[in-house]
Amino acid sequence: MKLLDDRQMMIGKTVKNVHTTGRNSTVVILFTDDTYAVLEAYNYDGSAEMEDSYITNTNDMLKCGIITQVEYDKITTNQRKYTEVMTKANELRKLAELKAKYEPEEWNRYDN
Repeated sequence: MKLLDDRQMMIGKTVKNVHTTGRNSTVVILFTDDTYAVLEAYNYDGSAEMEDSYITNTNDMLKCGIITQVEYDKITTNQRKYTEVMTKANELRKLAELKAKYEPEEWNRYDN
């Protein structure tokens, strides 16, 4: 699906479905041509405004029909793998810092 980021591009399209997310302040409009638009409602000093927006939460994207279950599973698997890699890299960095702090070179010469 393609995100429409210009409201003029929505004119004349046929709406397939409408969803709300984020305490109902975000409206997701799905069109029959596999495009969608996201509008965010804001309240400024008592007057309501609608602005173009986007969704980054994969759960919301799945619920609204922007992505399929297969795409959702792939995204979450990739996110989990990325988190595992970054966690290990951070742990190795911390380990190197602790070794440098608590195992100075002069200690090593007494091990022989």
